[in-house]
Amino acid sequence: MKMKTLILGAGIAALFVFGVACDGSDVDDQTPAVVESAPQSAPAQTSVQPRPSTAQVAPAPAAAPAPSGVAPPSAAVQTSPPVSITAPSSGSMIPRAANIEQLVTSAQLIVVGTINSVLDEKQIGGYGVGGQLMPAEDGGNPVTDFDVRVESVLKSDGTVAEGEGFVLRMHGHTSSDPAVVASVLFELPKAGDRLLFALGRNPDGTFGSGPEGLLDVGDAIVTYADGEPFAAQMSPDQLVEDIRDLSAAESTPVQQVAVSHSPADSDGGMTEDEFVTLLTAEDIMTILSAKISLTTQTVDMREMAEGVDASQVETIESWYWLALGEAGIDRGLSFSVMDFDSEDAALAHYGEVTSDDSGMFQMTLSIGYASAHVDVNAGGIGGMVVFVSGDKLVTLHTAQDDSLLPLVSISAIETLAKVVAARL
Repeated sequence: MKMKTLILGAGIAALFVFGVACDGSDVDDQTPAVVESAPQSAPAQTSVQPRPSTAQVAPAPAAAPAPSGVAPPSAAVQTSPPVSITAPSSGSMIPRAANIEQLVTSAQLIVVGTINSVLDEKQIGGYGVGGQLMPAEDGGNPVTDFDVRVESVLKSDGTVAEGEGFVLRMHGHTSSDPAVVASVLFELPKAGDRLLFALGRNPDGTFGSGPEGLLDVGDAIVTYADGEPFAAQMSPDQLVEDIRDLSAAESTPVQQVAVSHSPADSDGGMTEDEFVTLLTAEDIMTILSAKISLTTQTVDMREMAEGVDASQVETIESWYWLALGEAGIDRGLSFSVMDFDSEDAALAHYGEVTSDDSGMFQMTLSIGYASAHVDVNAGGIGGMVVFVSGDKLVTLHTAQDDSLLPLVSISAIETLAKVVAARL
């Protein structure tokens, strides 16, 4: 069955600048898979507004219900591989860490602290390339800013110290006024709540999370602040001790190995059989908390691009793309690996992808040789992670109908990227 294609916005469209053509015919390799989901979130780190690019981009088609599945573009366009998904949605899953290791690796800052006060409730339009808040358009995204006082720092990003404070930004408003948009997915914290916060850093210096980053450490057994059980039954003291140990191990310096950027052995590139083992529906299952059905589709993008203009893929030995879409819901995750003929070629394309015009930010803790991310959560675009590993350029990103939250949060995408990097 066919499915509407969602073309990503201009700031991310520079990712793939190759013309791709397809006759739009039905694709036979869409495979439904039932998936257990764990943490899905309200935008953990709220939106980033990419700077408009001059790259040629096909306009996004109007949203419309369609059967599950994914179809590549039907005409030559300069765009990233299409992410597809389908029809309007009912609910959202909240992604949560499957274990302590995942909680630590997916967070940039982990502290124990107390919500001191509500600073502001507002509508924002995302972030500019320089990190500044953009004006809200068409209502914008409702967020609430909280002042958090830090009791102890378990994992530091170098900007927050014990006894200091920071701004926590969460999706939704705390207001009981029915005219004000409130979170329908979870209850926001209140002044006086003492919690463990596992957070990501927003471009403007605030920190963000959904309920997957707020844990109640006031009882004998740790739970999430919204009452959901944590992955492991343990006492708050044990959780704090384990997080400190893992954070210390994560920050231990490792010996740097010189990387030679000489042409890679010409082995014809990664095969499709090798590609499909890098990220599976079961991997998605580990970070989702609800049982859902996914449709999958694998496409040989190099073959498609070569059919338009062979010169544009001369340095690419193989290029495969996988779309995982929630059946009957217009959202999903797209995964791609471009296997170049040399590490230099992969790094050069990474430079184009993450240029100033892309709106992407270099990651402090790199995945692979170099990595960047962006969390948009606006205009049908979710989050994106791009990294280089040897002669391969890897991308993962989410897209969805404007009315929906992404299938998984940016922190979950980063976790999946680390899974892929470990398997390469």
